Amino acid sequence: MIPPPQVHEAVRVNRLQIGKRVYGKLTGSGGIGRTFQGFSWLLADKLVTLGAALLVAIPIARFLGPTDFGLLTFVNSFVAIMIPLSSVGLENMVTRYLVERRDDQGLVMGTVLFIRKAVGVIVVALFGLYCLFGPFPDDRMRFFAFLTIAAAVAGNASIFKNWFSANHQLRALAIANTCKTLVLSAWRLLLIYLDAPLSAFIYTVAFDLGTTGLIAWFAYSRVATERLQFSISTPLARELLSKSWPLAISSLAAALYLKLDVILLTSMSSPAEAGLYGAAARLSEIWYFVPSLLMTAIFPTFLKIRRRGVKEYSNFLQDVLDVLAGTGMLLAIFVTFAAPLIISILYGPSFARAADILSIHIWAGVFIFMRAVLSRWLIAEDLYFFSLLTHGSGAIVNIALNLWLIPILGGKGAAISTLLSYSTSSYLSLCLSKKTRPMCWKMTLALFWPRRLPEVYNRLRLELKR
Repeated sequence: MIPPPQVHEAVRVNRLQIGKRVYGKLTGSGGIGRTFQGFSWLLADKLVTLGAALLVAIPIARFLGPTDFGLLTFVNSFVAIMIPLSSVGLENMVTRYLVERRDDQGLVMGTVLFIRKAVGVIVVALFGLYCLFGPFPDDRMRFFAFLTIAAAVAGNASIFKNWFSANHQLRALAIANTCKTLVLSAWRLLLIYLDAPLSAFIYTVAFDLGTTGLIAWFAYSRVATERLQFSISTPLARELLSKSWPLAISSLAAALYLKLDVILLTSMSSPAEAGLYGAAARLSEIWYFVPSLLMTAIFPTFLKIRRRGVKEYSNFLQDVLDVLAGTGMLLAIFVTFAAPLIISILYGPSFARAADILSIHIWAGVFIFMRAVLSRWLIAEDLYFFSLLTHGSGAIVNIALNLWLIPILGGKGAAISTLLSYSTSSYLSLCLSKKTRPMCWKMTLALFWPRRLPEVYNRLRLELKR
């Protein structure tokens, strides 16, 4: 039986009304609207950054070849390890303080800035000692590594990123970062055209990292209606450090199992093997910005939903985990089958062996995607110690497996170590405590996300009808 025209019209009007509600919520000034707009600007910035990375990093790899590209990746790996240590585990926690203490934002930012700069000096000094006595391919790489770390610590701008996130002012930061990315990308392409040596690319990395703070300060000065008067509070510093030290150690542990494999590959195998692994890992890790950006934009809303009630908060956590786990799985399935073609097109025949590495490494993204939710959940629940426990367990598994598998399988061994260490730190280790087992169960449900699609759809439909 064909429905009468009135029914078709009623359905059409109902869809239009729902569409208007969705549009109003996403573009309005309420919590959902501001979250969506903030995420949109962060997403646009990252898409430009990643697009530039694909257009520039891949030609750089083809230009330098596996060996020199391995050395460049080797230097960059130290940055990924040392920056979390210099941030003292405060990055995500500061956003919470800025949201909850809006009248004292100048005090919070001034105190955190002082802590980070003081710790940064210590980090640079300790890394300088490592550069003097630690294992490096040659003295030139010792100098390059120290220069890059010093520039990265000096230019660390995460405190201003916290302010932009807490105050829903991400647009200005995104625009400033995008402009910088485009200029430096053009410069890197020019270096390839000029047949520049490896050192020129490393100097560019140091300049890029060293100017990050200046760019963030410039964006802040453009949008802040009233400049905050920074001040330092000793009691607040003690409070922050007492809570953040587990996060600092856990961030270091996370960075170790994220980038130590490249350092070990360079030392235990060869720079060329590190270059193959670095090429594959770059394509795999390039997607990690998705959950990170989503949770950065959504964290203030995340905290507000937590205050409303246990059921709504629980449903929200499960929905976000489902979306991120499903996204990570679909991406991993596609890349697994397309890896040889992707590597052949992007890097050329000299990097052909990187395809096997990529098809393994990409599956770690499933757990990295869910980890973005876990990290914020641990902060919201004041379970800072468990961040250390989970990341520490992942680091131990990663180091042990790398020492065992790299001499046998090279880059593929490092990829297997990465996958198993991520699954340990972001999922399996949550079974160790009664306090974290609820999140472990939610992640288990998220891994079977197709079975929950009807439930999520119905809840979303009811929410939009409100």
